[in-house]
Amino acid sequence: MTDTRTSRRQRNAPTINDVARHAGVSPMTVSRVINGEQVVKAETRAKVEEAIKALNYSPSAAARSLAGGDETRIGQVAEGAAMGEAVLLLQLRCQRQLQLGKTG
Repeated sequence: MTDTRTSRRQRNAPTINDVARHAGVSPMTVSRVINGEQVVKAETRAKVEEAIKALNYSPSAAARSLAGGDETRIGQVAEGAAMGEAVLLLQLRCQRQLQLGKTG
């Protein structure tokens, strides 16, 4: 099976690094502007926003979902005969997290 997905680089889509280079700032500064952090000076914010517009940049949805700290993820790996027990254990852990109010 061939993977038909293409990366941003393969599509020539601008990356956060391209925006940073265009604006003359660090990628972290671009990230702060995108995420609406108030620690960025107005002049710098304007440069980054101009670069975003000039390059027609849009953040990667996949990257944003991976970076999102708003969710709680619980994972478990099991193999063979232990699979049924592993699923039950995972269900119990999830129920306990809900009881504790950790509803990611």
